[in-house]
Amino acid sequence: MSQMDLISSFNQILPEVTLRGEAHTFTIEKYLGEGHTSKVFLACMDQSEQKAALKVLRPDAADYTKDNFWNEAFVLGQMQNASIAYVPKLLDQFKLSRLEKEGKENGIYPLEFIATEYVDSKIYHPLDSLLQEGPLSKGSGKWEGEEEALELARQALELLEQLHIQVRRTYTDMQIKNFCWDQEHRQLKVIDWNHVSQQYPVDAEADEQQEFETLKQRDLARLAAYLYKTFTGKGASEQGESSKELESRAEMQWPQISAASRRILQQALHPTPKRRYPDVTAFLKAVQDAQR
Repeated sequence: MSQMDLISSFNQILPEVTLRGEAHTFTIEKYLGEGHTSKVFLACMDQSEQKAALKVLRPDAADYTKDNFWNEAFVLGQMQNASIAYVPKLLDQFKLSRLEKEGKENGIYPLEFIATEYVDSKIYHPLDSLLQEGPLSKGSGKWEGEEEALELARQALELLEQLHIQVRRTYTDMQIKNFCWDQEHRQLKVIDWNHVSQQYPVDAEADEQQEFETLKQRDLARLAAYLYKTFTGKGASEQGESSKELESRAEMQWPQISAASRRILQQALHPTPKRRYPDVTAFLKAVQDAQR
């Protein structure tokens, strides 16, 4: 089969088309969206009620984007093996190279894809969308208050702790829209894992270990800025800001936050890097202490 055959098949993906993975069969229900690398579809797995998000790789995608595409499947598998709860489950995948001589099925050639747990945006709301309704402060938007924001922070930090310590990677492409929050059950899901760091070995050389430490601190600074926005509705620099700057920027929201939460934000976003939390475990412990 030629690349033109595959591109033609890619453009024919419509509801009721079936794609076979390594372990399951997926029936397309509807189109969800697309990017430079893939199209995403809602699919039904094995003719059951279980829903899956099917990311179908563009046959003409650039090689480096294909590498990122398959890296996401690999990393999700790693996190699943490490029992990390706050990411979508990897359900299946299909690499064309394994069956490249097969012909058409249901009128289309086999296409490469990964299938993950479907994170329904009607249940798991992207954090940036939630914050359009206002910060966490009581009586603002749909937030139930500071307790809810601290729980979101705890889960996000638990995820980073597992990523840093168990998987030994960092979240290169962390974006606030990737953090999705189920307000009814207070459950976090973080999506889009196609850009993460390399996996650093436990016995890494000194310069490589220093690089890993720098990237971990970048993760913490970025998450701290997102948490500041969650608490106050305002943006903050990942480079850090003084206590006065954080207070001034938050305006009337600052007095509504508890002293414990203010201290967490001040330390996590301290303008002097050495004054910030030394690692994700220390940051997480501070949030857990504030919850008690």
